[in-house]
Formats: sequence, C-alpha cells, structure tokens
Amino acid sequence: MHAVLRLSCGFLSALSWAAGLATAAPVAWQETLYSTQSGKAWDGYGLRLEALGDVDGDGISDVAVSSVSRGVVRVLSGREGAELFSIKGQSGKGFGLTLAHGDFDGDGTPDVAVGAPLASGSSSEHEPGAVWLYSGRDGSLIHVIRGGSGDHHLGRTLFSVGDLDGGGQEDLLVGGLRSEAFVLRTEDQSRVPVQRQVAILQALPDSQEAVDSLWFQLGDLDGDGVRDWALSASLWAGEPLGVQLILSGDASLPALKSGRPGDGFGWSLASLDDVDGDGVSDIVVGAPGDDTLARDGGALHVFSGRTAQHRFTIHGTRARGMLGGAVVGLGDVNEDGLPDIGASFQEGALGVFGVFASVPGRSAAPSDWSFRDFRDSDL
Repeated sequence: MHAVLRLSCGFLSALSWAAGLATAAPVAWQETLYSTQSGKAWDGYGLRLEALGDVDGDGISDVAVSSVSRGVVRVLSGREGAELFSIKGQSGKGFGLTLAHGDFDGDGTPDVAVGAPLASGSSSEHEPGAVWLYSGRDGSLIHVIRGGSGDHHLGRTLFSVGDLDGGGQEDLLVGGLRSEAFVLRTEDQSRVPVQRQVAILQALPDSQEAVDSLWFQLGDLDGDGVRDWALSASLWAGEPLGVQLILSGDASLPALKSGRPGDGFGWSLASLDDVDGDGVSDIVVGAPGDDTLARDGGALHVFSGRTAQHRFTIHGTRARGMLGGAVVGLGDVNEDGLPDIGASFQEGALGVFGVFASVPGRSAAPSDWSFRDFRDSDL
C-alpha cells in the first residue's frame, strides 16, 4: 500500500493533506444520499467536519464543513446539503482546522466555534493562534479568543464541554501547542484552568502523550452522565493500539481495530445515533488509506458503542478517493429508521462532503451519485 498522506502529528499533517493529494478519477459509492463540493481545486474542502445539532429546525443535525486552504467554513443543511450560511476567515492561516459547537450565546440555537491554530498575531513571525465563536442563527461573530505571544497555536484543541458552571450556556475546552488548556466560560468569557475542573472533566486524557495524539469527543456511552472520549494511536504508518475508548476515565472496552495496518484507521472518528438498536450511541471510524476495493479508496467502519464490536463497513471503490478523511454522525436523513453518516473524500482536486445511508451487514459498491456544487467566486 502506497499512502498518499505522510502524517507526522497534529494539525500540520492535516494541512499537508489538503495541499498534497494526487488527482484521481470520479468516485462512486452505494447509498450516497447527496454530495457537496466547493468547486475550488485544492481548497481543503471537507478537511474538518462538525455535526452542529439542528440549526434550521428541520429535525436533522446540520454540519459545518471547513475549506481550510481558503479559510472558509460553510454551514450546511444536514437534510439536503443546502448552504445555510458561510463564514470567511483567515485564508492560508489554518482557519477551520478545528471545529466545535454548542449554545455559546444562550439563544437556544447551536453555535459554531472555529479554531485557527496557525493564525498570526501582531508579528507575522509568530503564530499564537485564535478561536472565533459564531452565531448558529446567521453566522455573526460572538467572540474572539486569541493566543498569547509566541507560537502557542491556540485552537489546536477545541471541544465543547457542556454547561460546566450552570450559567445556562455551553462552555469550551481550548488548548494550544505550548499553552495550558483552559475552559472558557462563555457567559463572561473568563478562562478557568483545566486542572480546576478535573472532577467534572473526568474523561479527559491528562498525559502529554495523550494530548499530542488524535483524540475525539463521544457521547455518554456508559450512561453515567459524563461525556466519553476516544484516543487514536493512528499516525498512518500502522495502528498497534487502534482506537481506545475512554469511558469516564476508565478504558475498560477493547480497542477498536480495522485489521488492516497502514490504512489510517482512526484518523477521524465520530459518534452516531443508535445504529444497532441496543439503546446506546455507536461509533464511526474513518480509514482514508483503506485498500480493500481500491488503492487508498478509504473506508468507514461502524462499531457498537456498548460492546466495541464491529458492525459494518462502507468501502471506497475508486483509487485515491480517501473516504473517511473526516466523519460526522447525522440523524435519519432518508427516513429509513437508521442514522446516516457524513464523510469527506476526494474527487480529483476537489474535496467532497457526502452523506451515506447506514446499511448494516454489507459493504459499499458502486452506484450513481449527485453533487450540490458551490461555485461562489466571492469566497
């Protein structure tokens, strides 16, 4: 297997992906409900995805899609892919390399947090980084969080952690490369060091090795009222540890594995609503270097959130498609009783975000697909 990606660590590797994929033939998948693309070559469209919750009130989670190389984040309808609004940031400065969501202004609508860990400060020689909070209603700016002096890369870590202080608005975990992580209280924009919240943030990895790895926020898998986490050991060359689920600080479930070394398993991961009917949310893991049906065709692996058992896989079918570079869990878009999966992939020089129906028990095969094509030249 000859992987196109060369991953070393963190967001710099992700940015290399956006700029360095080879041209490929069109890609086809089974049960593609719809697909969107930006219409701009090598703009990193789909490099990061975030399921926001229901922004437009149609009962389906909507999604934020980063075009990192252009510094644009689009908020799309999860039901049909129509653009609800777009956010223009700092092109070329990693705007959208991290995303998070939550009700940050207390208006009842999910909002969007956008991290730009490569953002410059007053001196272009340094990259202190920054995080912007935007309204989910119309994309208007709520607040900016800026890093200090030097190369702190603030926004490298960005997660919603719920309403920790009972103030009525969701709070944010924000961290950088060489700066202490803190919880941002969105009611007054004050910063609380993570150490003071250890009793509440029980599941957060606290070792430097864990912080420097790929880690993902899940729902409450074990039903104790605390959000759970997943820690990925994937750096593309091989996955000896796979993806470890961390349940309220107790890594009691077996590691998730694809069984295919070098496929990039664990490069992306997200929670799904209950696919297998056991009452617990499930997990989708991206493996963009999977070669099962095509060289670097990619794959989406779905696992039980209760037992960590593998449920089914959707395989990419064309070379260099890299299905699973980013993934999100959506609601029941096609109304078949199962939650559907959003994932990014490549179609030549263009990044694509597609929504795939959950089809337990079988793998994907080629079929027709359709694009919603964004070609607005003003962004």
